[in-house]
Amino acid sequence: MLLEPYERDLRLFDYPLMTYSLRHEVIRRGYRTTVKTILGDYERYAEVFGRGLVTLLPRPEIERRAHRWSRASGGRSQGSPAPSQAHTAAQSAR
Repeated sequence: MLLEPYERDLRLFDYPLMTYSLRHEVIRRGYRTTVKTILGDYERYAEVFGRGLVTLLPRPEIERRAHRWSRASGGRSQGSPAPSQAHTAAQSAR
């Protein structure tokens, strides 16, 4: 199954993934987009995955894990720049 990224996530494909903070941001946003997409039409995705013998966790469990993960990654270390700043710096260094 292929899930289409949100339009605002398309710029993530231009991020240089050798930079840890940018790589982490791409993973975080990809995870959030995937969770939002699946939860947005949970019953349909549960059926589609079920045809391939893949069982989704119950919806409340996915929501709980997504909330916990977003809280855990919400704080950035003091010294690391925001992804947009680091991306701009990486582009200007090219």
